[in-house]
Amino acid sequence: MGSALAGGLYTVAEGIEREDQRRLLLELGCDLGQGYLMNPPLPAAASELIVGLL
Repeated sequence: MGSALAGGLYTVAEGIEREDQRRLLLELGCDLGQGYLMNPPLPAAASELIVGLL
């Protein structure tokens, strides 16, 4: 992560499942993140509805 920040690159963390992970990544300067903590999986019916809107 330090190398990416030093090089001016954006950082993306994947698989964030717990609040302590999110906090640490923010402290380290991570730009973006995704994972179960932010967006748990959708039920199949909701996924089909979203895909139908595309």
